[in-house]
Amino acid sequence: MKLIAHRGNVAGRSPHENAPGHIDAARALGFDVEVDLWVQGSRFLLGHDRGEYEVPLEFLLAEGSWIHCKNVRAVDAMIEAHAHWFWHEEDERTLTSRGVVWTYPGRALSRGAIAVCPELAADDWKLDVAGGICSDHVLDWRDKLMPGELSIESNHGPERCSAPLP
Repeated sequence: MKLIAHRGNVAGRSPHENAPGHIDAARALGFDVEVDLWVQGSRFLLGHDRGEYEVPLEFLLAEGSWIHCKNVRAVDAMIEAHAHWFWHEEDERTLTSRGVVWTYPGRALSRGAIAVCPELAADDWKLDVAGGICSDHVLDWRDKLMPGELSIESNHGPERCSAPLP
């Protein structure tokens, strides 16, 4: 199962989410990463509510990047770059540019879909059909799904997409 660090978070929400160093640290642990992208002019900016961290296009094209486009310019730029991207707001599910279903927490999963923040879903959310999990707690999910792998202490907080695992 593919494990994706939501905004680069691996052990709970962080004030450094979407920061390039934070993303690189998650990649160094072997996780794919979901990043929030804004494009302003010719600048590529990471950040959830606004673009904060400028990065080169090559950073976004790294293997294992799942790019959440936050404005139309980001969509256009990622199409041109042939990147792995998606757009959604409050949709129950969306399709990434590579044909993967990205599923909102707690919504019905299709086979091979990415389950987003399953720690927020009801305990009966059936993850057996999921192709991956995107979470702020990918270290916990790795421990739960692949026991024996390296782990570190988690920092569970009350923030959205940051609840402790069931």
